[in-house]
Amino acid sequence: MSFSPPLLLFLFWPYGTVETTSALINNKAISFHSAISLIVGKIRITSNVSSSCMNSSIQEFVISKLLGILDHPRIADCISPVTWNPPLQGWVKCNSDGSAKGSPGLAGCGAIFRDHSANSLGCFSQNLGVNNSFFVEIMGVILAIEIAFNKGWLNLGWNVIQLW
Repeated sequence: MSFSPPLLLFLFWPYGTVETTSALINNKAISFHSAISLIVGKIRITSNVSSSCMNSSIQEFVISKLLGILDHPRIADCISPVTWNPPLQGWVKCNSDGSAKGSPGLAGCGAIFRDHSANSLGCFSQNLGVNNSFFVEIMGVILAIEIAFNKGWLNLGWNVIQLW
């Protein structure tokens, strides 16, 4: 497979090698491998001098690493330390959270139960349809209490993640 020289000259000049630029100027076709190399080279040059931010998607991260592109991640508005303190021996600690995308919006909640050695005793997640964040936070706590009661975990410590 080869590509037409006028198109390639437009896309890659002046970033190509001397040989490739000469081939393009002389109206010669170049190989598929050379075309891909030129594309990757141009992407690297333009992205590495760019100051725009990348989106926070795994797919974009993987592609940028494969192409050798420098990362330009977004700068966090606020960095908060996150710690976890175990419960006393004989107690079960529950960490729960709920979230809604919008108010109201698609919503869900979940929780994890751990013992004093940080061993996971169980967890759950629940789709709550379209609701507001207050409702889903409360439902997360209610569902976690029901599960703890059904499991016989009467010594229950609690952490509710709250960012609003």
